Amino acid sequence: MTEEQEKALEEMVRENQEMGLYDLGKAGSKPQGDTVELHKVPNGTYVRVLGENDVPVDAPEIKIGDVIFFDHIDGMYSFCRNKEGQIVHLVAWAEVEIVDKGEFDAANMPKEEQANLKVSVPYKGHTGTATFDKEAEEYHGRLVDIEPDVVTFVGKTIPELVRAFHDSVDEYLDFCEAGE
Repeated sequence: MTEEQEKALEEMVRENQEMGLYDLGKAGSKPQGDTVELHKVPNGTYVRVLGENDVPVDAPEIKIGDVIFFDHIDGMYSFCRNKEGQIVHLVAWAEVEIVDKGEFDAANMPKEEQANLKVSVPYKGHTGTATFDKEAEEYHGRLVDIEPDVVTFVGKTIPELVRAFHDSVDEYLDFCEAGE
């Protein structure tokens, strides 16, 4: 998405929030990673497409694994934006999972940029860094702020890497909470 398109999307989101079109209180009731039907997702949410999807004739294609911005439901279809900033439509009952904006940005990078990427992402007060191993064709990451402990995570794609990072942080926090 170009900087101009991103600004236009941010402006649209701000205007819709001011008009009360987004029930931001509902966002907390749908944790990231849960599979839900799109019509149950709060407006103004980033989602990953998990299931097959019928799109209207002449509408841009949406593939399983695509991360898009969901604005609202309009009849049996939704009003969303893809990485190019185009309006795309999912059926209201499409299976999706909620993701954060950082995952939307990373997942929609061109593949050649992903291969040279050094990722540094915050989550629940922790930061993870990762680099791409061209030989293994996967990302290897670790938490950077937990010395002397070592926690690592791996993913073949950026979305897979982000999920592995979140899982590693959650497991580490559970481990710390248990006092082990």
